[in-house]
Amino acid sequence: MQTLNITMNQGVTMEISAGNNMEYDEMSLSKAQMRKKKLRRIFVIILAILIPLFLLGSVSLYFEDKEFLDNHQEISAKVLSTSIDTYEGRKGRETNAYRVKYEATIGNKVAVGKLPISSFQYSSLKSGDSLEIVFNENNPKQHDFLNNLEARASIQGLVGNLFSSLSGVLIFFGMIYFFLTKLFCREPKK
Repeated sequence: MQTLNITMNQGVTMEISAGNNMEYDEMSLSKAQMRKKKLRRIFVIILAILIPLFLLGSVSLYFEDKEFLDNHQEISAKVLSTSIDTYEGRKGRETNAYRVKYEATIGNKVAVGKLPISSFQYSSLKSGDSLEIVFNENNPKQHDFLNNLEARASIQGLVGNLFSSLSGVLIFFGMIYFFLTKLFCREPKK
């Protein structure tokens, strides 16, 4: 145990004692506080494992899109149809997702695919129109619009993916931690 003596202006001496590792006495913690401390340790360990995995996944997707961008081929596709998928969004509001179904000839095969589009594109595209898409020469099933691919394969796209995956993990586990502490770490009523 180390002791520190402090003498103030008017002769008042204060003595502070602490152990070498400055640990507090865990015996003074209530059962609820001990459960909360254990729960916090468990969540820190889980997050220490999951956060690098999510970050690695985002970086992996970035390099996959970079490879797609390096090995893409642009082709003209024929619009078969456009569609609107309506679903219930936040606070009961309806949200629309616009899609285009197209047909393209890749090599000697005819491929049919669907891609999301904006509401502006939806209103301007008609069946039979021409549409420029890109496909991966190494994986012809992988297709997209060139501007979408370029956005995902940029540094801004990587940072956006990293931020969204990290914030999503933290928010999700923060909510779980909050509810578990409210359920299992309450002080008993006196």
